[in-house]
Amino acid sequence: MGISPVGLLALLGWLMPRSNGFHVVGYLPEWRFGWEAERWEEACEHTTHLILFSIEVEHDGSLAEIERFPSADQIKLVQAAAVKHNTKILVCFGGNSRSRGFSSVVASDALIEKFLGNLRDFLQEYQLDGVDYNWEYPQSEKDWRGLSKLVKYTKQRLECEVTVAYYPDSRQEMIIKHLGIYESADLIHSMSYDAVPGKHSTFKLAKKTVKQWQEARLPIEKLCLGLPFYARHVKTGDWKAYYDIYLDNTPLSPKKNFVKNYYYNGPDMIRKKVFAALKAGLGGVMIWEVGQDISKAKYGKDSLLGTITNTIKAFEENEANEARWQEELGARDIIDRDDL
Repeated sequence: MGISPVGLLALLGWLMPRSNGFHVVGYLPEWRFGWEAERWEEACEHTTHLILFSIEVEHDGSLAEIERFPSADQIKLVQAAAVKHNTKILVCFGGNSRSRGFSSVVASDALIEKFLGNLRDFLQEYQLDGVDYNWEYPQSEKDWRGLSKLVKYTKQRLECEVTVAYYPDSRQEMIIKHLGIYESADLIHSMSYDAVPGKHSTFKLAKKTVKQWQEARLPIEKLCLGLPFYARHVKTGDWKAYYDIYLDNTPLSPKKNFVKNYYYNGPDMIRKKVFAALKAGLGGVMIWEVGQDISKAKYGKDSLLGTITNTIKAFEENEANEARWQEELGARDIIDRDDL
């Protein structure tokens, strides 16, 4: 007999007041920037924040790899869709193998100020709402203290949206707390995926992410739970986009999270995680990356972005009636028993 999501969350102690605002933050890397207007529209329709990934910090405080940023024609499409759907557009600095300049810059107040001057000009030129720092990863106490200063100064000097990504290993949460990084960041995104070999982004990992955040006594309303829109091979770690998994295995049950040795988060798992985040009072969810989804306009209910939007709407509509919500979700067995 299946356990309802409400019952499961109650057992876990996740039933806490949720925040007034729930954010859906999506990363989008440069290899998607050639999208037609319709895809930008769809991305902005289902997100509150779209993070353009990524350019880099150079050792001297200048901005590097700017050619990865959308072209003049592309940014017009981004801005039009963002204005229409009231979506905030941020630029990301960093990422895996893209974080080379952080350590040098944050070690010097002068270089931080130089970088922030360059960043201010960049945000104004492209009419962006803010910045996301995705340093993978600070290697020393000096690095972490420098990152804390960078986040603080960015918020103070530029008065823009500032978000930060981290890996939920319990150590990083304690550092974020101790150095007060959370105080200046608007949202902090957990990269709750890539736990390989094995099933790389289970509900267990989502629960662990929230528990570690709470144990560090960090404000729950600033945490965004990371959701993968891709699969990883349970043995090799190789990845495939959700759209490849879906199109190569149609018809694909929304209950499935595992096919041909690839583990992914299907619509029902995404629904379960979003529901859990809503009930826990999280600041929202973060997606890597929205371009790996299938088009909602073409494939409807199997779209992961559409699933997130529909879950939020249903939750808000039924928040005053827990019994009805439990009955609706309980009618479908969405519990991955390998995750319990």
